[in-house]
Amino acid sequence: MPNMLNVESTESPQSVSIREAASITGMSKEYFYKLIREQAILYYKFGRSVRIPLKAINSLRVQVEPIK
Repeated sequence: MPNMLNVESTESPQSVSIREAASITGMSKEYFYKLIREQAILYYKFGRSVRIPLKAINSLRVQVEPIK
């Protein structure tokens, strides 16, 4: 499982770029662009910069039950 940043840590940023989000999760940048286009993830735009809150990235995780 990719290393996820701890959202509660005071040392970690509160939001990350699309490139950083892709790196953190192991998903593609294109996937995050698609989520933004479909308004399926919370994001903030500052000029040309797009930032995704870490809480929104962590909400993408889904707990699955192991196969028996």
